[in-house]
Amino acid sequence: MARSADALQLMGLVKRGQGDQIAAIEFFQRSLALNPAQPHVLNNLGNALLASARRDEAVAAYRRAIVLDADYADARLNLGRILLDDGYLDEARQVLAQATKLAPGSVKIWSAYGRALRALADYEQAVAAFEQALRIKPDHVPALHNLAVTHFVAGRAEQSLQLLDQCLARQPDLALAHYNRGHALYELGRTDEAIQSYELCIALAPDYREGHDTLNKLFWQHGMGDHYLKSYQTALQKVPQALDLWIDWADKLILAEQCAEAVAVVAGALDQGHDDARLSHVLGRALMGMGQYGKAQTALIDATDRPDAPLAAVLDLSRCCLLAKSYREAEQAAEKALRRAPLDQEALAWRALSWRFLGDAREPDLNNYERFIGVFDLPAPPGYASIEAFNERLAACLRDLHKAHQHPMEQTLRGGSQTMGSLFSRDHPEIQQVRALFEAAIKAYIKALPDDPAHVFLNRKSRNFSFSGSWSVRLHRHGFHVNHVHAKGWISSCYYVELPPSTHQGDGQQGWIKFGESSLGLGGVDAIQRVIQPRPGRLVLFPSYFYHGTIPFDDEAERLTIAFDVVPD
Repeated sequence: MARSADALQLMGLVKRGQGDQIAAIEFFQRSLALNPAQPHVLNNLGNALLASARRDEAVAAYRRAIVLDADYADARLNLGRILLDDGYLDEARQVLAQATKLAPGSVKIWSAYGRALRALADYEQAVAAFEQALRIKPDHVPALHNLAVTHFVAGRAEQSLQLLDQCLARQPDLALAHYNRGHALYELGRTDEAIQSYELCIALAPDYREGHDTLNKLFWQHGMGDHYLKSYQTALQKVPQALDLWIDWADKLILAEQCAEAVAVVAGALDQGHDDARLSHVLGRALMGMGQYGKAQTALIDATDRPDAPLAAVLDLSRCCLLAKSYREAEQAAEKALRRAPLDQEALAWRALSWRFLGDAREPDLNNYERFIGVFDLPAPPGYASIEAFNERLAACLRDLHKAHQHPMEQTLRGGSQTMGSLFSRDHPEIQQVRALFEAAIKAYIKALPDDPAHVFLNRKSRNFSFSGSWSVRLHRHGFHVNHVHAKGWISSCYYVELPPSTHQGDGQQGWIKFGESSLGLGGVDAIQRVIQPRPGRLVLFPSYFYHGTIPFDDEAERLTIAFDVVPD
């Protein structure tokens, strides 16, 4: 029996080496049927399942291997990696921490452990893990690269740049190192050099989506319109099979309100033989932007009827139905989206707007603007005589981080700039002090919420929470925020650091935050439900599915704010 099980295991390894994952899985399973107590076969089975995109089954195989052999470091490494990639960060850290004890000389294990610590924002311990990997193997470029990235996200761009230069001295064609070098250079104010690094990245990896995205964001935000989106056209001449680039190109044209050009890009992708739900989706969005709602609905229905339909296509179908005044169909599409993603805040917003037009009695309870909007005038942190004195220091810190010349194309602000990356990951004292003030206010806000397990906002109530995003916005004269929601949040926010005089002069409500009016301009009941006057030191908290925006202001002084999203742990 043992020889037969071994032979089947070896055949599985041969098939794995040939790239035939289905046959490999069958051989591994047959081997295990003869002898279930084979942790190494379970580990190999997990690898084959993972290569076949059967992630849940792979996790189960790795777990069974560890049950059979608690000291099996490779199985722990593989389990830890997949948990990390799937967002189970605490368990990934625990699994990989144990693996470092079982195999303290493994560079791969220390590197994976460092990645888990970095994902948990434990940057100093992550640095220690990557440095340990490099002590084991000083010329290990992946560990060196990960160390550089960790220093960058911890706010140490100069140190990151030095390490990235070392990476590229050893491996000049490492596209991802050029990409991250661009980040470090941009953070240090060396914009032209950052552009060169991003361009080197996509020259080496023309199908690298993030490289194109970051490069073109930089072109747009720094007023280099002549270069905007040209990288897609150049790259697709080399890699026309890269469907993601066709879709990203069309998407950015839609954001730039060049919808007819986006339709032409979709046609180009179809000419290359591409056929995908995402193409139908982006075509529907472009047609919607052109006001051709009937044709847009046809394209979006085609996208949503496919088995690989993206959730965003279902959401856009709901939006299109609202624009076409088909409110019942809009509600049905939103419900379909919520069956797939019950916590998606955009789907909740579209359903609520449908209910409002349909006169559904559930809408006022969902969108209770008096009950769910919290307003907090924060105290000064220790060491400051007033919140105004603190905000003056905070404003100086934030201005150093605003490097762009105009608003990000994909964001909701108009007439201003937004900081890049996670604001709260920076180690500036003022940022960490204001974060502590926010945490205290959030705890008070959550504590005051009623308990209601039947309510889609209240049933997520938790004493423990984390920040899923944080940034600063600077608006100039006539600047404003388009009405929007935060699709992946639970609680969203706005904190006022500095304000123009017009926000508290006259009766025009200039620069005030408004709630309840969507971005669709439908008229009628699609109207402002509540406005709140901003004040320096004021924090406003609200459900992430609440539509909110700002009223433009006519003033030379700027409007400087911080925003963040919170999710329950």
